[in-house]
Amino acid sequence: MRNLYQTIPADGPYPGLDAGYKAMWNGPWLGLEHERQVSKRTRLLMRLEYHMPDYRGEAYWNLRSDLAQPVTNNHWGQGRGTVVSLGLDHAAGPRWTLGAQIDYTSFMTFPGTDQVNIAGGEKVQIRLNEVTWDSWAFRLKATYRF
Repeated sequence: MRNLYQTIPADGPYPGLDAGYKAMWNGPWLGLEHERQVSKRTRLLMRLEYHMPDYRGEAYWNLRSDLAQPVTNNHWGQGRGTVVSLGLDHAAGPRWTLGAQIDYTSFMTFPGTDQVNIAGGEKVQIRLNEVTWDSWAFRLKATYRF
């Protein structure tokens, strides 16, 4: 986050802001894929994934002199997530395939731990209520087979 300008309340700009957050989702998952030939040259692709990740986050609030630098907060939690994909591939010729795909991803954590790192070295742990991540991806592809 850079170039913040606060409008409510009207505090204006925050010069020097260079804050950030890094989120990491790691863990096992199960998935199903299905392909169906809908015509001689066109295939429908479907995919469903269920994830059981561990979540880890690191916050960096550079304008908070009362907090340790560079990592001001650490977050941990366990979660769940799903990925749903739907795509279409069309054989445009003997070597070319054109396709389109849409993906929806939704991850969330259960209550976890938010560790606040104080500038003097103290670490205070409080409840992390929830972390959510939702995204959409739209893809176009062209494949040439040698």
